[in-house]
Amino acid sequence: LEHLTLQQHKKTCTTLLAEAAGRLWPYQGNFAIAELTTKLGVLTKDAFTFLREAQAIASSTKRSLIIYSDAPHFSVGADLKHIISAAKEQKWQDIDEYLKYGQETFDLLATADLPCLTAVSGYALGGGCELLLHSQGCQMHIDAKVGLVETSLGLIPAFGGIKEVVRRSLFNRRLAPFAVELCKNF
Repeated sequence: LEHLTLQQHKKTCTTLLAEAAGRLWPYQGNFAIAELTTKLGVLTKDAFTFLREAQAIASSTKRSLIIYSDAPHFSVGADLKHIISAAKEQKWQDIDEYLKYGQETFDLLATADLPCLTAVSGYALGGGCELLLHSQGCQMHIDAKVGLVETSLGLIPAFGGIKEVVRRSLFNRRLAPFAVELCKNF
């Protein structure tokens, strides 16, 4: 494959989906490239909706979905501004709905008929890391920084990342020590 940045590719093809939280482009017939356009790739409710719509389009056109970003960072995770605001107003149902919507979105990507892949550079933290864990394949830049940083704050990753680490470690002996170490934090 010829090396082509998303920036260059955007100029040469039509957009399949354009939303406030992301854009979707076709690529080489078998793929659709989805890019989150929220600041720092924050996983807002609109970002989850975009990922669902992108997956539906990719599936209906028989394309594997590649989630990628030309921005300096892939995704810094959950929409903490929304969560903190809802917590201050004691809108616990809003937080529950947001987290459930994120979990359902990631499960949809993980169980898609065609592979959902991720291409990561910069930070993939918290929910951004969980997005990688739900993809069937991931290509990382050598300088990528990836992690479930919530654990250092005493929080449990809420989008199913822990489940994915444990599930994958059951089928891959090399991952088992990582899963054990991660679970020690809980």
